[in-house]
Amino acid sequence: MISVLFLTLGLVLLGLSIGYSRHASVQAQWACTPGIVIRSEVENRFETFAVVVRYGYEVDALKFVGDTVRCGALQYNWSAPARRASEKYPVGASVTVYYDPKSPRLSVREPGESNATLVSIFVTVRVTHPSLVW
Repeated sequence: MISVLFLTLGLVLLGLSIGYSRHASVQAQWACTPGIVIRSEVENRFETFAVVVRYGYEVDALKFVGDTVRCGALQYNWSAPARRASEKYPVGASVTVYYDPKSPRLSVREPGESNATLVSIFVTVRVTHPSLVW
């Protein structure tokens, strides 16, 4: 019974990870436009440090504000790597923003998948299928 539960959970998590990965790979084909960083800081979220970056951009004379740096949250267990990530985007800096031409409010600063997506797929498969040998 427990093995069926783990298998089901594993398949659900694997499906979510693969869908997330596909979404990230499509972002590399989005249109791009100049933008400006309007906020960049590290938030202490109890046991993790999250990088919060907001950027403004314009598409067809409409103004938007985005907050997705890359697919997957930028969270760290230590403050130093979070600060380094935040320092890549100082307030007022010019940046390239990638946006979905069909829905310009959807945007990202660094298109494509992060290593976290690939790691989550690996861990999900490994944990839910411990008999697999890699």
